Amino acid sequence: MHTEKIDLYAYFNAERGDKPRGYLYAYRHIGSKEIVQKKRSAILIFPGGGYSFVSEREWEPVAMYYYGRGLDAFVLDYDVAPNCGYPTLLTEAGMSMLYLRKESESLNLDGKICAIGFSSGGHLCGCISLLWT
Repeated sequence: MHTEKIDLYAYFNAERGDKPRGYLYAYRHIGSKEIVQKKRSAILIFPGGGYSFVSEREWEPVAMYYYGRGLDAFVLDYDVAPNCGYPTLLTEAGMSMLYLRKESESLNLDGKICAIGFSSGGHLCGCISLLWT
């Protein structure tokens, strides 16, 4: 398994300001001779936490569940209150999906990207589905 921390603000050359988060964590099927190297589907995971924290139990365990089923998993560590509010978290969610779409070829993805979220992460997932352009 290959893990990576992607700074979305650096990737998009966006001003971070005092935002401590905005990172995408990747769990990918590369780096092993025992794993068939093929294009894979991806899942983007938005952990919950009531927009006041990012739940650890809805992070790596969920990523490992989908990784174990053959998907490359990506988890967004997004900014929350009291440091940040709307629209920061929506912007970070949109940047994460846009990153996956733009880098699909270099990430060896097959173009099928789904998203899942829990509690406030589910709300955020719905927001990027409906509000993000």
